[in-house]
Amino acid sequence: MTDGDTVTLLAAGKAQIKVRLEGIDAPEKGQEFGTKAREALAKKAQGKEVRLRVTGKDRSGHTLGVLFLGDEDVNLSLLRNGWAW
Repeated sequence: MTDGDTVTLLAAGKAQIKVRLEGIDAPEKGQEFGTKAREALAKKAQGKEVRLRVTGKDRSGHTLGVLFLGDEDVNLSLLRNGWAW
């Protein structure tokens, strides 16, 4: 986890994909609650098998997407729990 709204996923074939979570923004590392937001995302997804729905690319060319843990929308969960806006 880079911060509370960015993850690096290990895809099939061991390829790494850096993903910005679509539709949310979380505090960055160094900002108030940045570490807590990153920890909340890590608790949800780190070391778990997740599914990614790619929604596009941002202006910088980064992959945008919605992360799912089973049927749970992780992006929405972070928002509902106050770790993102």
